[in-house]
Amino acid sequence: MIEASIARRYAKALVEIARQIGQIEPFRLQVEGFEALLKTSDDLRDILSNRFVDVAHRLAVVEELASKSGYAIDVTNFLKLLVKKGRMDLYPFIAEAFQDFAFGLEGKVEATIASAASLSDDVYAELQKILSQKTGKEVLIRKEIKPEVLGGLRILLGNDIYDGTVQHSLDQMTQKMRESAFVS
Repeated sequence: MIEASIARRYAKALVEIARQIGQIEPFRLQVEGFEALLKTSDDLRDILSNRFVDVAHRLAVVEELASKSGYAIDVTNFLKLLVKKGRMDLYPFIAEAFQDFAFGLEGKVEATIASAASLSDDVYAELQKILSQKTGKEVLIRKEIKPEVLGGLRILLGNDIYDGTVQHSLDQMTQKMRESAFVS
């Protein structure tokens, strides 16, 4: 995972700049916003990652997008550096690492809660309260609706997974049945 190591170094450098100037949250939102742009546009991702496209053209695209989006000069320069170094393909990993570093500095953690159907705001608030007590950090909730879980919840909190879904229970039962079939 050399790519992950490289991505973390880039992210750490940018978060350090953000920390020094007291702009961690604005930078995080800008990094997240650019990641969303890349996710929604295959053409943009291809242009910025393609080494056969003139560097000056790729830099002009970044400059235009950053200007229209109101990105800080440091974020814009960071994006240009990634283009120049041919590292734009690592951007999703860089953005994820940046968020992890930024949340760590701010005493926050993200919890992704997957359920088969949307839950009430009261349920999400209660889960947020419980997870905040467990971690001692401010918990930001990301909601995912995944019908394939069938019922229950799957919570991804940092590197920990709490899986209380029906699908997980069925998978465990199936695994136990297969294991017992080999024992007999």
